[in-house]
Amino acid sequence: MKWSGLLIVHLRNIFILLVLSLVLFLPGIEKLPPLDRDEARFAQASKQMLETGDYIDIRFQETPRYKKPAGAYWIQAASVQMLSPNDATLIWAYRIPSVIAAIASVFLTYAIACLFLSSTSSLFAGILLAASFLLNAEAHMAKTDALLLVSILISQYGLARIYKGDTVHQNWLYFWSGIGIGILLKGPIVPLIISLTILGLWYFDRNMKWVKALRLKAGVLISMAISLPWIIAVQIRSDGSFLRTSIGGDLLPKLMGGMESHGMPPGYYLLIVMITFWPGSLFICPSLVNIIKTKTEICSKFLIAWVIPTWILFEIVPTKLPHYILPVYPALAIMTAKWMNDFKPAQITLGSKFFIALWFIIGCALIVASILLTNLNRDFVTSLTNVISVTVLIEQIKSNMQQNTGTMIIALTSVIFLLGSCIFLWNGRLKSSVISALCLAGLFFIPLTYSKIPAMTWAFPSLEVASFLRSSNELKNGLISIGYHEPSLIFLTGTDTYLTDIEGGVSKLKERSHNLALIDRSQLQDFRTKAESMTLKTKVIKTFDSFNYSKGRVLTLDLLKITDK
Repeated sequence: MKWSGLLIVHLRNIFILLVLSLVLFLPGIEKLPPLDRDEARFAQASKQMLETGDYIDIRFQETPRYKKPAGAYWIQAASVQMLSPNDATLIWAYRIPSVIAAIASVFLTYAIACLFLSSTSSLFAGILLAASFLLNAEAHMAKTDALLLVSILISQYGLARIYKGDTVHQNWLYFWSGIGIGILLKGPIVPLIISLTILGLWYFDRNMKWVKALRLKAGVLISMAISLPWIIAVQIRSDGSFLRTSIGGDLLPKLMGGMESHGMPPGYYLLIVMITFWPGSLFICPSLVNIIKTKTEICSKFLIAWVIPTWILFEIVPTKLPHYILPVYPALAIMTAKWMNDFKPAQITLGSKFFIALWFIIGCALIVASILLTNLNRDFVTSLTNVISVTVLIEQIKSNMQQNTGTMIIALTSVIFLLGSCIFLWNGRLKSSVISALCLAGLFFIPLTYSKIPAMTWAFPSLEVASFLRSSNELKNGLISIGYHEPSLIFLTGTDTYLTDIEGGVSKLKERSHNLALIDRSQLQDFRTKAESMTLKTKVIKTFDSFNYSKGRVLTLDLLKITDK
């Protein structure tokens, strides 16, 4: 194909991926409330940068936030400054960098796949990543993970080109620029993953001569030029606390044991990949078989070196969260694209058919969960913590579908595409299977993020409290919160919101009588007893019946103010 014709094909494919990504990633960006706890912490720290003008020292209220470098906070602050300069509590402005990063990750996955495969197969690699559950989730949250994925893919793109023997100048610049950006986003994670990939390639080839093209000395200087100035500045500002906290207080504890109740045994990521890479997980089994059969090919070697060492490391590390494994998902998407490129009908084995059946069951479970989320109320969620009969679940599903025709239509259409994906794959019609799975993803993710989760207002007490304070013109009076300390409350009600216990709350209310007090109902009586002992009389002006999903428990909050009566 002539160069001009190839350019047109690439531009067409990029346009397809752009439209697809926007359709999947944008719905719900504005409607989803700030999510506890990581997103709200990131957004609040970025908001404080704008409030104080201090872009070196990262803080959540008065507490230093030195677990991660400043890159993501800078990008979020810049986004808010450009898109919402007059209202820093609009969470969608903090999420736009994650959306852009997720789209860029889809493009880069396509670009890396094009180094080894046809443009058509590479297009499907981008489609599968864009449709994946985990990337959709990260695109809707103002955190570092989508941004981190971009930096990894920039480095992997440069590494893949050099490994193939393409040693033009920009390739080593891609490699080291990605590492420098990654360090500024999340410390040593990107260098670690890239090093493991190089180690995997050495295992295959027992030859490291090609590594000279990475230009180690010049490359390290570039990475240092990107990341080191801020690290030096924050080390000076924090009297050396930043590196002690980020490495000694965050990274090493995660490597040594389960941190913040996130400890999981080895095999965790293997167990959840059917959901986190869904719907692309339908193709994992035959793709892995194919990649092993073709392990001597340069594409297969690169993908195996990318996935296996990193996956093993994350399985060994005790602290586990679903998004930690995201950096290898582009490689899984390219593996699937390679299988499609190499496909022979005989590759749909009995084992693959068993895997298809398992995927179908998981898909049905997700559709059922989506139906249950329609008109979901707090009482039903509370009942899930107890033994609940199948009959009750069936009745709830029937009720939701009868009350909402749209839900019924979407559910039935989803089942059709679910079946279609399986049947097409079973019969060796791979492209039709991927397209059917893509339609299924759209029917699942778009209603979920645009309407179903935002409609569960009872699950977002911080938003309910902030909305009431704004509508009643009470926000300016300030808030003291006792027993409810979620970061989203700070983000939505203001940096000056005071989080404390009963004794501290009563003392603060004595000093600032114009403040309102937000109290967990379980502590209300003790609060009133303490307040009366200090001659403070209060009255409840609003009660919020909510659910704290971070702690998995029912929550009732009372909003009080001082009264003379």
